[in-house]
Parts: sequence; structure tokens; C-alpha cells
Amino acid sequence: MTARVNGEEVSRGTTADMRHTFADATDSDPAHAPEQAPPLPAENRAGKKGVFSGAYRALTLGVLLSVGMVAFESLGVATVLPGIAKDLDGLGAYGWSLSALMLADIIGTVLAGRAADRRGPWRPMALGMLVLAAGCAVAGAAPSWLLFLVGHFGQGPGVGAVMSMAYTMIGLGLSLTKLSPSAFECVRPGQ
Repeated sequence: MTARVNGEEVSRGTTADMRHTFADATDSDPAHAPEQAPPLPAENRAGKKGVFSGAYRALTLGVLLSVGMVAFESLGVATVLPGIAKDLDGLGAYGWSLSALMLADIIGTVLAGRAADRRGPWRPMALGMLVLAAGCAVAGAAPSWLLFLVGHFGQGPGVGAVMSMAYTMIGLGLSLTKLSPSAFECVRPGQ
């Protein structure tokens, strides 16, 4: 299979060749081999390519929904955080709420990335969503500022996993197409 990159024709292997190379590079143990990624379709039925075409629609919508979930959670908490801190007598430690989330976010990003390298992105994404939901439940039901901080810290690994797996799925699902920049543009912060 050949493709044009910067005007030059380059040879690329099949998806199966890349999976084999990836598995060899990460771990020779079959128990730690990455999950099989879905095959990359050349075109959708109508003959048009795009991130919302039939071939890529599920991937694109899944990524947008997961990133949207994190964005709504982040914006919602940031909006009401001063009131929560006041109600729970946490104004003196207000900065810890955002710091705890960001520190845990880094941990979640690293752990999810390592897990995706070994077994594929689907499990880290699902686990990240569960961890995020559990952290939201703890923080939402917190009767004290300390418990709110624990819940907010618990959200962090979920946020890190979901966001890093969204980018990983774009890279894996669209890496052999010219659609990858369009997909990354869909989830770019500051839109």
C-alpha cells in the first residue's frame, strides 16, 4: 500500500502489519498484546470521506461525547466552585480543589496511556469514565470540604484517562487517513 506524504509516495504496511509491529515493540507476551483495532475503511458507502462519514461516525461521536462529558463537568464545577467552597467552609483551601484535580489528572493520563499501549484504548476509556463518575458522586454528596476534595481528586484520574484515550482513539482510528487533523480540530480546547 502506498500513500502520498508531502508530495512523495511512501510505502505503508497494512493495519495487520502495524498491529504486529506494535505488539512486538510493546511486549512479546500474547496476554499483554493490544486489543485488535477495527479495520480502517477506505471510504464510506456514498464515496465521501470525512470525520462524520459513515465509516468514522461512531468513532467521531464517541470521542466528541467523551470529551464533552469532561468539558461539561469541568465547566460546571468551575462555575459553582466558589459557592461550594463557601458553603463547606473551604475558602481557605480553595486552590487545593483545582490542584488536586490537576495532579490526579496527570496520574490518570500516565496510567491510561500505559494501559492503552499494552491492551488498547477501550478498557482505559471505560475505566476512566467509571472513575470520573464515582469521583463526581463523592464530590456531589460531600458534606465537608475535605470529602469534596477527596471526590474532586478522585475525578482527576478519570479526566486524565478519558482525555488521553480520546486523543489515542483519534490517532489509532484515523492515523492512516488525511482526516486525523480534522478530528483533532473537533476536540481542540478553546473552540
